[in-house]
Amino acid sequence: MKTTRAGPAGRGAPAKKGKDPCDACDAREGAALCGSQTAALIKVSRADGNGREQILRLVDPGGVLGEEALIEGARYVGSALALEDSQVAFASREQLLRLFETHGGMAVNLLLHLCRELVSTQANLTRLALADARSRMAGLLLELGRRYGQPTPEGMRLSLQVSRGELAAMVGLTPETAMRLLSEFRDAGILRTNRRQVILVRPEQLEVLS
Repeated sequence: MKTTRAGPAGRGAPAKKGKDPCDACDAREGAALCGSQTAALIKVSRADGNGREQILRLVDPGGVLGEEALIEGARYVGSALALEDSQVAFASREQLLRLFETHGGMAVNLLLHLCRELVSTQANLTRLALADARSRMAGLLLELGRRYGQPTPEGMRLSLQVSRGELAAMVGLTPETAMRLLSEFRDAGILRTNRRQVILVRPEQLEVLS
């Protein structure tokens, strides 16, 4: 995620699919940013020197990213990429701190958001450290079903479209392992796949596996 100069607090700008949402504003070195996303999905990830990606989280519509900007001198821990055409709003650290002083409810809402992110991060770390590959993939599909599932006659269709590589990067697996597990689940009648589309046919079986 780039450091970006923000205009008036809450200033909105479009972010195209496949682009860093911070590109929506003019990049200026040394300026702090905390971005509030107002539409569509954004992924936050990190990559190692070999280009292997770990997706840290998905930012839902109306969510927040770039919270690190609130800590003086802190650097962003990940890169952001819009999975869909998005609308984002930017504010600098100074602007946000002034808003918190005059609008206490806003500070409380951000604190609650950070607590939810902490709980989610702890659960993800536990899953990565202790669960095997099959359990990790089953747990991820259940989570995505709860967050993005749309009921259909065939089952719970995931409204977000992600690649097999992106699914693997969410739970620390190789793309090959992710594809093998998805094929295994499909052959067992647990889900159906069509290119980037996933339909959970028997989510109760995923509960057992997770």
